[in-house]
Amino acid sequence: MDPLVTGYRDEDLEEELEDEERYLELPTIASRDAYGLMVEFVETVTSTELQDRLNAALNGRKPFRTFKDVLFDFPEARENWFKFECETHRREMLKWLEGQNIAIEENRI
Repeated sequence: MDPLVTGYRDEDLEEELEDEERYLELPTIASRDAYGLMVEFVETVTSTELQDRLNAALNGRKPFRTFKDVLFDFPEARENWFKFECETHRREMLKWLEGQNIAIEENRI
């Protein structure tokens, strides 16, 4: 690894990574879970037109890309999506941290 990117010389980084008990692997988001999150968001939308377009996007080709394309035409809904997604990921992260017995200061995230 490039020390300019990591801030560590190779030998320092290798030494850090050898201490496996110190680090936890972060969970990833499966595409089915990301898709389910979009479905949940659509259920919160009050505009019938937007709801229809988002449902069509989710049931068509390239649902992730098309979903975002539809939201681009609705700036307020797009902002609501980002808030919804962020808050959901935040709750999941807090639940994961709790499951790992990691205490955090609530105002830090």
